[in-house]
Amino acid sequence: MSIKMRIFKPRENKETVCFVFRSHGKLAGTERVILNWCRFIDYKKINIVICTTKGSFWEVFREKAPYVELIDIVSSSAKTDRYHFFSYFIFFRKLKVTKVVWIFNGMNSFSFLSLLAGFIATRGRIYISHHIMPPILGKAKSRLWFGFIRGIGLSRKKVLFLPYVKHVLARNILAVSKDVKRCLEADWRIPANRIFLGGRGVDRNEFYADFTAKESLREEFSLRESERIVVAANRVYKTKRIDRLLGAFLLLLREHPNCYLLIAGDGELKDFYMKRAERNRLLCNRVKFLGFREDVNRLIQGSDLLLLASDKEGQSNVIKEAMACGTIPVATDSPGSKEISDNIFVSKKNVFDFYRTIIFVLSFPEKKLAEIRTRIVYEVKENYDLNECCQRELFIFDLPCRKVANG
Repeated sequence: MSIKMRIFKPRENKETVCFVFRSHGKLAGTERVILNWCRFIDYKKINIVICTTKGSFWEVFREKAPYVELIDIVSSSAKTDRYHFFSYFIFFRKLKVTKVVWIFNGMNSFSFLSLLAGFIATRGRIYISHHIMPPILGKAKSRLWFGFIRGIGLSRKKVLFLPYVKHVLARNILAVSKDVKRCLEADWRIPANRIFLGGRGVDRNEFYADFTAKESLREEFSLRESERIVVAANRVYKTKRIDRLLGAFLLLLREHPNCYLLIAGDGELKDFYMKRAERNRLLCNRVKFLGFREDVNRLIQGSDLLLLASDKEGQSNVIKEAMACGTIPVATDSPGSKEISDNIFVSKKNVFDFYRTIIFVLSFPEKKLAEIRTRIVYEVKENYDLNECCQRELFIFDLPCRKVANG
């Protein structure tokens, strides 16, 4: 790990909180969550430092949260854990950091020694936030030695030990959904009294119902009014299951040839799936890979359905954002998605059931669809207010809050 840091002097002798997370450089789910937190932290009482890989999303942070200090961090797997320990420790001490919030997208996002460095530098004031579902270990039988002597499960205890100790170091742990909280408690044996349930809010200044967006989106892609637009807005990598999405959409086109799929997002598998779609005579003219888009809100507002084919989610921001726009979500039965609302449509994790669920929704008369849209917009307003959600999560990190207008 190396840190590219210009001289930073804490202002007015205020406390300094540091958020540390891995980033692909784009303004995706994790980056937007942290941006919302920064907007709601009372920066007049506390200094905010973001420690992550530099990317295009930095410009958005500088525009919307200019009081945040952005510091580039480059991590290398070639470096030892001991090297990471000293790098983080020196870094935190130089900045006089008083709190560190570690953002976990998996159980191995950061090593034990990295967290230990933050623990020592801040005198025990570290926090963990889980943004996606950790691996589910499930029950395992102990090994039989010589075919009949049962072991004591040392290999399993070894897997659990360091993640357990990392979490015990944290004062509080934020779990983004009930499924994440259950998994941490049941599978990873994390003490329940340290885990607090959060919930992502929606910025209704950005995501709201706008019926003019449908017309402008059809105009942009030269589509007729009778054609249906469905959108997928997520990174293009393995767990997002773009193969499942394309397979279901191919089946859909055989019955509804007037549908058009927009895929907004970047990732390591984008070129692979784009070429795969181009080789198919049905998909080539009906699927558009848009790459990273800053106007995701306009794409969602102008679409009839949002499709999410993931294997797992933390608590999908994009589902709530679609609901706020009055765009009906169809998602696979992944942890963190189905608990958002009873008004979203959930399928099993296979191509055929995902396709059948999409067909089921499209078969509704317009009056029924309008009723669903009204319900989901109201539900976001009632249950996922950005002010309330951000303040509840920041309270878990013991950070001072301020109110921001939302919708």
